[in-house]
Amino acid sequence: MEVHERVFEIALNRLFFYPSNEIYEARAGFYDYGPVGIRIKRNIERLWREVFIEEEDAYEVSSAVVTPEIVLQASGHVDEFTDPLLECAHCHYKVRADKIVEELEGKAWNGDMEELREKLKGFKCRRCGKEAGSNIYKSNLMFSTAIGYDGDKAYLRPETAQGIFTSFDRNFKSLGATLPIAIGQVGRSFRNEISPRRGLIRLREFHQMELEYFMDPQKQEHKNFEKLKDVKMAFMHRGANEVVEETPSTLVEKEVCSGVFAYFLAKEWLFMKRVGLDVKRMWFRHLEEGETPHYSGGNIDLEVETSYGIVEVAGNAYRKDYDLSRHAQFSKKNLSVKEEDGREFIPHVFEVSIGLERTLFSMLEHTFVEKGERKWAWFRFTHEIAPYMVALYPLLSNNEEIVKMAKKVREELKGKLPLYYREKGSIGRRYAKADEIGIPYAITVDHESLEDGTVTIRDRDSGEQVRVAVEDIVERIMKSGVAGEVIDGRKG
Repeated sequence: MEVHERVFEIALNRLFFYPSNEIYEARAGFYDYGPVGIRIKRNIERLWREVFIEEEDAYEVSSAVVTPEIVLQASGHVDEFTDPLLECAHCHYKVRADKIVEELEGKAWNGDMEELREKLKGFKCRRCGKEAGSNIYKSNLMFSTAIGYDGDKAYLRPETAQGIFTSFDRNFKSLGATLPIAIGQVGRSFRNEISPRRGLIRLREFHQMELEYFMDPQKQEHKNFEKLKDVKMAFMHRGANEVVEETPSTLVEKEVCSGVFAYFLAKEWLFMKRVGLDVKRMWFRHLEEGETPHYSGGNIDLEVETSYGIVEVAGNAYRKDYDLSRHAQFSKKNLSVKEEDGREFIPHVFEVSIGLERTLFSMLEHTFVEKGERKWAWFRFTHEIAPYMVALYPLLSNNEEIVKMAKKVREELKGKLPLYYREKGSIGRRYAKADEIGIPYAITVDHESLEDGTVTIRDRDSGEQVRVAVEDIVERIMKSGVAGEVIDGRKG
């Protein structure tokens, strides 16, 4: 079994996530979060808000999912948000033509439709086995819907960003803000993928965490640049096949990107480390000119190595004034701002767009630990992302005094530490289950607890244990830090 298959097995069994509406014939591309997975998802979102909203003094909004057609005409999605499809001339089976070329050549398609047709000449249909032909065309990826009795055309939003752009003028003026200003959003987006596959990697309904940084185009430095200027990141330059080490300072010196761009790359890198991605298996890639939208001043993706192959988990783009200019044109509203020096202009935008599900699944793979000394596989989640900080168990479920004390400890810890409580099963099986859902510590109440008021704390990563007084549990665990460090003074 591949790593992703073993990860999926645990994820399904331990209620991380599962196919939507699975009692019926489930449609591909839709997943529900279970009781454990929703806690992991919320922890990622909480960390994102800390890093990209609170630390940046940014503002968060939540915009509508159903989007009128004119909004997406302005953004270019109606005309350009497409995938190239190859439809078999015999059985009419449809596949992503660009993905076939990517599989065959090991590199992304450059956007040239004629070249795509040329490269797929003689391609055998994967359903009927006959030559598929050259019927390659662009198919729009948005889910269409209608508003009201009149049936005004609309779509489910393909990204969260457009709601931020269309409300920029109101937010900017009502907040009495000055540039730069950052506005972010976490929410659902929808893409009617032709062939959703690879679990959480390619979905039809998914979550994005996006930040739009509005700025004066003449002032593209960030006030906190010095704090992150020396952060070491893996980077793949245009035209290169190898990853090298760069920092925000070196990227600016080499004129790869602006100070604002480089600063947010460093923030994203550090954020992903805190989520639990392995820095040895992720890098930034500067997209080639042919991969970059015509309106963009540069796109740099964060790519991650998984058992599925290379996965893009985040996109970073200097969108210039494209979005606000287009919305100003289509809405006939003035979306410019006036600076103190008298200049009036449409703000430029730098965007950080992170796919939550792709990040989550990459993290699952990177923190996955195979069976070895333990007879079960498990996850080494960071403390910030783990669904619970501690598991609490009475050693024996049929001993009333032990159970009574365990419940008392549970009440004392409520609201102080995210806690998972179970009574049934052998203590070994309960430890295994805690490991499988990545809980950093397991607390056991036993006979000795009744005598001296202490409990056993087991460390997930090492399996070592220490006895601690009940009143010291919170302090001892909090001293362990947020990066999987050992319990302070464990052997004392």
